[in-house]
Amino acid sequence: MGGVWALNQGEPLWEHALKLLVLLFVAAPLLHLVRRRRTARHPGPRPRLSFARLAVAKGALIALALGAGQVLDGAVDHPDLAVAAGLTIAVTLFGPLLHRLLLVPAPDDARA
Repeated sequence: MGGVWALNQGEPLWEHALKLLVLLFVAAPLLHLVRRRRTARHPGPRPRLSFARLAVAKGALIALALGAGQVLDGAVDHPDLAVAAGLTIAVTLFGPLLHRLLLVPAPDDARA
């Protein structure tokens, strides 16, 4: 996400948000399909990633990035690069910690 933000440096904030939302609603479902096919080959009850929770988490991250971009717009020379660095750091540091909150029990586990 930070890389996409940095590559679009200088563009309006709404374009940044739109591109990240496209990434969220195109890439995430594709990854979900790949994971489903992989788990079909190796069946067994295991937690799965909730697309709804992932969408909310990434939407909140995009909203924070937009807010940070607005705040930093007149304060620093390259606000887009600062926001991109912040996104990269946030996803790198907090992503693994929050990942377990994005998982839901497998359907077989819910019935037991």
